[in-house]
Amino acid sequence: MSEYNITNVPMELKTYTVAEAAGLLGISKDKIYEYLRSGKLPHVKMGMCRIRHQSLVKFLDELESTEYWESGVTC
Repeated sequence: MSEYNITNVPMELKTYTVAEAAGLLGISKDKIYEYLRSGKLPHVKMGMCRIRHQSLVKFLDELESTEYWESGVTC
């Protein structure tokens, strides 16, 4: 039996559904799917698309990078 349960899953094992990731980032599910299709946001398929916590953090770090902002994207 696993030593982990729903209340003590380490962050490196945490995954989010598309809806959860969209909610966390404050964007639409369609935008998350766009990032998934483009390969900008890695995911795993476990019955449905799941996004690892680490992938979400890395994705956000990349959005903050100078290279991204130099592409002309503005808030």
